[in-house]
Amino acid sequence: ILLIDNHDSYTYNLYQYLSTMTTHPVKVVMNDAFGTLDDFLDSLQKGESGGSSRPDGNTKNILKQHFDCIILSPGPGQPSHPSDMGIVLDTIHYSPEIPILGVCLGHQALGHVYGNQVKLAPCGPVHGLMSSVHYSNLHHHHDNSNNGTGNDDECKEQLSCNLFHGID
Repeated sequence: ILLIDNHDSYTYNLYQYLSTMTTHPVKVVMNDAFGTLDDFLDSLQKGESGGSSRPDGNTKNILKQHFDCIILSPGPGQPSHPSDMGIVLDTIHYSPEIPILGVCLGHQALGHVYGNQVKLAPCGPVHGLMSSVHYSNLHHHHDNSNNGTGNDDECKEQLSCNLFHGID
């Protein structure tokens, strides 16, 4: 598991939680610990063979050889500012076949790389505000009295939750 740290203290909460869920090692790398994604990949190859070259030159293969999944942590900044992102944007771009989970800034980075606009919500950043969420569940009931046909009942529900979002 590759956990890319976008300079947020929550990263190590993720690390500790992941460590309780799996026996796979979790490698934490600061997003700016390497000048480029190639530098990071070269460091993986050095650790494996003592050399610095990538014989096949295939970024996707190197990432897949070392990691089953990638997690992108929260952090300050915006995905549209490459200086805030370090190796994150290239990691996403060159890893389409590796499952990636983005948390907060990491999730925004996924959207950015795949062409979505990341911008402030109309109400601005919100942290800890209670909000009502309304949703509908469609329940299907099987009724033998009408020759095996069923009927659908919509159950409208509401719950209260905390909102945590914002872009620096």
